[in-house]
Amino acid sequence: MGSFQLFGKELSSLKNRKGLLFTLIGIMLIPIVYVAVLLSATWGPYDNLDNLPVAFVNKDAGGVSSGQPINVGNDLMETLKESKSLGWHFVSEKEAMDGLEKQEFYLVVEVPEDFSQKVTTVLDANPQVPELRYIQNEGLNFMGAQVTNSAVERLREQLGDKITATYARTVFARFTDIETGFATGADGSKQILTGTEQLAEGTNTLLSSLTDKSADINQLAAGAKTADDGAGQLLSAITGGTSNINRLASGAKEVASGAGQLKNGSEQVLAGLNSIQGATNQVYNGLQQLQPGSEELLNGLQQLSTGANQLYAGIAVGDGTAANPGLANGLAQLATVLQSKQADIEQLGQGAQLLQGLAQAPGMETYRANLLALSEGLTELATIYPVAVQSASALNNGAQQIAQSMPSLTTGLENAIVGQKTIVGGIDALVTGQGQTVAGVSQLVNGQKAVVSGATQLASGASQVANGNQTLTSSWNQLGTGVSNLKNGLTQISTGNETVALGWQTMTEGVTSLNDGVNRLQAGSNDLATGLEGGRDQVASLRITDENIAMFSSPVALAGEKVNPYEYYRDSTAPYILSLALFVGMLVLSLFVDFKKPAVLPKSAVSWYVSKWMQLAMFATIQAVLVTLFTLVVLQLSVANVMLFILFAIFVSIVFMSIIFFLVSVAGHIGRFIALVLVVAQLSITGSNLPIPMLPENLQAVSSFLPFTYSISGFKSVISLGDVSLLSSNAAILAIYLVGASVLAFIAFIVSYKTLTTKYTPEVEVQPTV
Repeated sequence: MGSFQLFGKELSSLKNRKGLLFTLIGIMLIPIVYVAVLLSATWGPYDNLDNLPVAFVNKDAGGVSSGQPINVGNDLMETLKESKSLGWHFVSEKEAMDGLEKQEFYLVVEVPEDFSQKVTTVLDANPQVPELRYIQNEGLNFMGAQVTNSAVERLREQLGDKITATYARTVFARFTDIETGFATGADGSKQILTGTEQLAEGTNTLLSSLTDKSADINQLAAGAKTADDGAGQLLSAITGGTSNINRLASGAKEVASGAGQLKNGSEQVLAGLNSIQGATNQVYNGLQQLQPGSEELLNGLQQLSTGANQLYAGIAVGDGTAANPGLANGLAQLATVLQSKQADIEQLGQGAQLLQGLAQAPGMETYRANLLALSEGLTELATIYPVAVQSASALNNGAQQIAQSMPSLTTGLENAIVGQKTIVGGIDALVTGQGQTVAGVSQLVNGQKAVVSGATQLASGASQVANGNQTLTSSWNQLGTGVSNLKNGLTQISTGNETVALGWQTMTEGVTSLNDGVNRLQAGSNDLATGLEGGRDQVASLRITDENIAMFSSPVALAGEKVNPYEYYRDSTAPYILSLALFVGMLVLSLFVDFKKPAVLPKSAVSWYVSKWMQLAMFATIQAVLVTLFTLVVLQLSVANVMLFILFAIFVSIVFMSIIFFLVSVAGHIGRFIALVLVVAQLSITGSNLPIPMLPENLQAVSSFLPFTYSISGFKSVISLGDVSLLSSNAAILAIYLVGASVLAFIAFIVSYKTLTTKYTPEVEVQPTV
């Protein structure tokens, strides 16, 4: 018997079993019961949130912001009283905790006592963040916990808007102070600008003065250098003349000593001549003794004359060379040079006063010590220089007096020499001729008296010369010391002037930089004044209203739209409910219809398998048609494509039938248990409760092998999405399940057919069991 004939036999057997037929009809209605119960409701889970009991505890004591009292907790409570977001119960803290303990409240929200006070600290140095406390009773219901989570977040947003509005009012309330501050700053910057302009004028004047006086400072440094060089030359000349002065003093001492000896000798000669007059023999003997002494005296007088001439030449005329023009002439030249420079030294004294004034000028702290030292050196030079001029003049006068008295001295010495020669000649004459002795002695006594008188004068003049030379030596040494001090002072002045010149240049450069900085400061002050005035005008132009504050507190509004929206919440669960109903319907059918036992003994395993498959496919089709028609007509489920919806339901029902057909035909009741486990396993990981991407990765991998994953996705594509391509891809994967389960069931029928032929004769009807 062929497959279709065997299929006819299967249907005929159902007619003869009225009870089984009614059972089958009831089984076909099981999916409709699922759908009717789970999809009949048109309300959503958020439609009755005002019945969900939650507690609100307001402990906020309030605060003061910008002089105005605020109480964020009271404001929020008044807002919630008008809201139907949840079933708010406004209770005390004790009532809230008691209700939470008795499982009466799903959520307790508490506004702390210092909430508003912390809100007012937004502009403090250490602002405090207000906290909204809540306790959630998640164990009462998971969906309720999700709803209360959303409610708490919404409360946080509302409080954030209120607090932001408070912040904005606080900030904007201070704009008047900001405007005043800008105005004050603008006035201050203008004063700064005026000050910088005056400072710029001062720095320009100072820079001009420094630039103008730079040449004078350089000239002063050069003049001090020249004076230092001149003092060095003067010191060298004085040092070189010191030896001549010392020799002069020594020669004068020798002359004085010789003159004294001459005086003593002349007096002795005179006494001897007086004695000669008493006794010729004694005179003769005395003359013999006097002759060598007279000659020696002549020689001494000649030497004294030569020394006097040399002294005169050294003092009056020198040796005639440029290097030694003579002491008198040299001192006269020195006095002339010193007197010619006295006006310059007086100018240096005036420069010292200028340097003292410059040292006290602002900005000269760095150079003050050097300028004061230079000023003191110039003052000392101006004080010492007149003394040096007077000393040079006194030396010049002394030298001139000595030079004037020297001719008389030399004349006296020459006369003494002549007289001594006469004495020598007289002595010689006395020695040669005693006849002339008395007359000669008388003449000699008279001449000797003149000699004694001249010798006395000579001794007195020589002593004066020696004393004058000693004074000259002392003055000369003092002059050398003064000139040495003058040289040291001029060296310090020269060094100080060079330092002043360098410092003057550095100060000029610094003042130039300062002038540039002042110009930039002036420009910056002008920009600052302009900017502050502009800021003041901009702040003054701000006029903040409640609308502006509302904009600041909630600057973004949502403007969204939904694509593929659900008309009712049930529409979102329909794919899962339909898949579950079709699978459970076929699973229950397997309890009352034998998926394997044939009505008659089939001729082959193929006809047996095909007839059973066709029978079950018919039941699956009827089941799917009934469920979809009930859903569309009675429940009025809105679908994107009605025909595709019915066809896909039939296809899914046949796929589920093939899976259960395979499990039951292979394992019987164990197969039914496996099918039940398969249903349970697919309840939460096939996109019914959570989107599959939200599942853990291991469960995502498992869901890819479950048929509900693709039936639910296919129903979504045809009910709400209207995506034919998505429907086709899911149908293709379900087709793999269909083919795979059908092939495996066919193999099981082939294996079972061998045992079936031993129990049944061909074409003998086999009554199906219920």
